Amino acid sequence: MQNAIRRYEKCWLPLVAENGGQDMVPPLDVHWIWHVHMLAPCYYREDCLNIIDTVPDHKLLSCSCKTYKTVMKHTRTKWAEKYKDEPFNVPLDISEINIGRRFTMFIYSTCRVCSPVYGQRNFWSCLSFIHAFFSDINLGNRSSENSH
Repeated sequence: MQNAIRRYEKCWLPLVAENGGQDMVPPLDVHWIWHVHMLAPCYYREDCLNIIDTVPDHKLLSCSCKTYKTVMKHTRTKWAEKYKDEPFNVPLDISEINIGRRFTMFIYSTCRVCSPVYGQRNFWSCLSFIHAFFSDINLGNRSSENSH
């Protein structure tokens, strides 16, 4: 989660601000932090104004629609252009979850997102496990389909 908060604050928020108003789809780790940050709307607004001078809108897109796929491709392109050494998707590291009370001390962040993220760590644990599990199944299915 440390890296997700860093990516959210240092990569995602500036990218969204630079592309003012365009629909964008964040990486899963960043999306989680963004979601939790918006659970405190007053802090979200204040933090965003302090960091990027605007408050990004969060528009949900259905994963099954054509628009989602187009927006995801556009977002990945913008991310790659701006952050050449920062991958769009990163492995979800489940080992970061059970780190106890030290969690809020791991990173300097200008956002007040650390404590809420820590409070939601059990849900993140489940989400990470499910994502990793289904990613492995999907990869397995693809490789077995290609071998026939």
